[in-house]
Amino acid sequence: MPVRTNYDKNTDILYVHVKSPVGISDFQAVITQIVNSKEHTSHVNTLWDFRHMAFVDFEPDILQKLVQIKNEAPERMDTKRALVISDDLGFGMTKMYESMARDLPDHIMIFRSFENAELWLLSDI
Repeated sequence: MPVRTNYDKNTDILYVHVKSPVGISDFQAVITQIVNSKEHTSHVNTLWDFRHMAFVDFEPDILQKLVQIKNEAPERMDTKRALVISDDLGFGMTKMYESMARDLPDHIMIFRSFENAELWLLSDI
């Protein structure tokens, strides 16, 4: 399974672990799962772990599709999303996503460190 989630009740953080190969339908499925979960609220702060993702496999228009998916999930607005990336290509692509999603009413930060991403999600901003 390319996308797996686990929720930590103590920190109120949802961890989404992504590995290759992954497609747009996998992202749509996880957003639906987050919105419909009984375990946490739909605007739970989320750490997206892309450290095991091969960004070279992404479709050219995936960034636009990801922004569209997020835009179509109003229940997920006003959240904090930390994206953890380990390679340069992925870091550049997620920076482009961050720029494309700047009009969405939530907070996105991109990190290379898992620990720093968690600290940011636990902070007041």
